[in-house]
Amino acid sequence: MKRRPFLERFASRKLLRNVVLGVAWYPNERTWAEVKAFAQDPDRFEDSHVEWEAMASESVASFGKQGIQFVKVPMEPDVFRQWLKDHGEENNASSRAAYASEKAKEHT
Repeated sequence: MKRRPFLERFASRKLLRNVVLGVAWYPNERTWAEVKAFAQDPDRFEDSHVEWEAMASESVASFGKQGIQFVKVPMEPDVFRQWLKDHGEENNASSRAAYASEKAKEHT
């Protein structure tokens, strides 16, 4: 059974209001498939890029209405691989979130 998306799990927490979050963003099928292919937890991904994009877009819109702002952080597989190597991390949900958070801070 898939876990609810990160943003959905924290939707009711008021402390996220007026906060900017980094969201790992897969701009196309190729990048989504490539990051999923070397993930330690591929079961955490939706079944297709189309499903992921629908879920992500809906989540961003829904939480945007609650005052949560997002920075869409493009997941470039080669850049992400280097980040993982530099940080001694594996490709999993936690590292993808940490990467998106770090990159979002660079843009705010």
